[in-house]
Amino acid sequence: MIEKIHQYCTKQFSLDTRALSLMRICLGMVLLADWIIRFSSLTAHYTNEGLMPTELLYTHNWKQGYYSLFLISDSIYWQYSLFITAIIFSFLFLIGYFTRFATFILCILIISIHVRNPYILQGGDELLRISLFWCLFLPLSNHYSVDKLQSNKIDEKKIFSAASIGLMLLLFSVYFFSALLKTSDEWRTEGSALYYALSLDQMALPLGKVLYNYPTLMKYITLSVFYLEIIAPLLFFIPFKKKYFRSVGIISLILLNIGIGSTLLVGLFFLIGISTLIGLFPSELIDWKVKRFPQVLKKINLLTYLNKILPAFSGTRKLGDKLKISFSNFYTQTLLTFSLIFLICLSLIWNIGNIKGSGLTVSSPFKTLNYSLGLHQDWGMFAPSVLKDDGWYVLDAHTIQNKHIDIYKEGKETSLEKPEDVMKYIKGDRWRKYEENFLMVEYEFIRPYFCKYALRQWNETHSEKIDSLSIIYMKERTLSDYQKVIPTKEVLCNCTTN
Repeated sequence: MIEKIHQYCTKQFSLDTRALSLMRICLGMVLLADWIIRFSSLTAHYTNEGLMPTELLYTHNWKQGYYSLFLISDSIYWQYSLFITAIIFSFLFLIGYFTRFATFILCILIISIHVRNPYILQGGDELLRISLFWCLFLPLSNHYSVDKLQSNKIDEKKIFSAASIGLMLLLFSVYFFSALLKTSDEWRTEGSALYYALSLDQMALPLGKVLYNYPTLMKYITLSVFYLEIIAPLLFFIPFKKKYFRSVGIISLILLNIGIGSTLLVGLFFLIGISTLIGLFPSELIDWKVKRFPQVLKKINLLTYLNKILPAFSGTRKLGDKLKISFSNFYTQTLLTFSLIFLICLSLIWNIGNIKGSGLTVSSPFKTLNYSLGLHQDWGMFAPSVLKDDGWYVLDAHTIQNKHIDIYKEGKETSLEKPEDVMKYIKGDRWRKYEENFLMVEYEFIRPYFCKYALRQWNETHSEKIDSLSIIYMKERTLSDYQKVIPTKEVLCNCTTN
């Protein structure tokens, strides 16, 4: 019996090391993009001069086990140095140069930046953070890496370990538990969830706006997405015809991510989803892809050039190999394996506990452990229902010259009329997420900080000074069947220069 279980696990949870290396390359590009995008709003999102001062973080969102390098100092130069470090190590991760060390540094930095400002995070951030944790224990540099070129070792084509199980179950959880958390009728019976999602002016992309005109098609897509999120992850574990079932499951979820990214503003979420799924490609699919890889691209070998200009640090590598050998004994590996299996079980219990009425919960000491390792997770994307409070912001400022201007629209005369393009005034997905959280009653404590920041920022960058600011939300709640609604004015916050 035990032998059969072992054979099943070995067969089902083995990962192709070439697929893992391709996943590393894709995640490396996503990480570079992520850090560069964050860098553009560094002061606003990650310093006391912005909208998330440390006093707010410690008072309302600090949990046992949290830590952040970004909280060591509020100096702008310290923040710059951490961002530059993150960008450098993301590039090293991408090219596979001292890959495991780069992965470790990125894990610490990703956890740190997520803790520093939780109000701009979405599901893709959690997936990226937890994926990097499992990457720590997987051979990401066996192929297509500088490490491989600087090493003469013969690497295995497949890997089976607790970490390969952890990565597979993570990607299973993202979609399967996301479906279980979608408990509203609009997902399970009405098929109206996509209609409500595409009604959100701050999220719908041009293709989404086109699709919005076809209600019957949206209904079928909604129901298809719900059942796909349940069925596709289960295909990872079919014990026969593995290469076919797993490939169908992976490709289906990749297409789902492409569909999400092409119709809704979700930032890097869909790219993170696609990148991580690539790591599960079966060997047969990788073989098929390699055979069809264009010969021209094979000749353009950037890694060979990088290998020539980057130092090998042979002494450091030899020391690393010795340490690896010393930690590869039976007792150390057994302890590591059981520790990772324990974390897998903890994550599954955590996810089941997120389901209403499950009765499961993780006790405080283990919650602290999960927070410190960055393994806390909640895959409730558009769950249990889709947000229906649509609308647009008006930042009504009173100038010293006794005028009213909208600083959200770069100083145009204040008007409560709906803009032709609401998304035009959104700086990006992280700002969109912040503005979404800004509406929530449970997060109303963040409103004064943003109000003060927006007022101060305007006065520092414009000659026409303002002495007070009112943040208004013109709520346009989405009704069923394209019903029209009259927007209502909600004043969320007021602040002055005093």
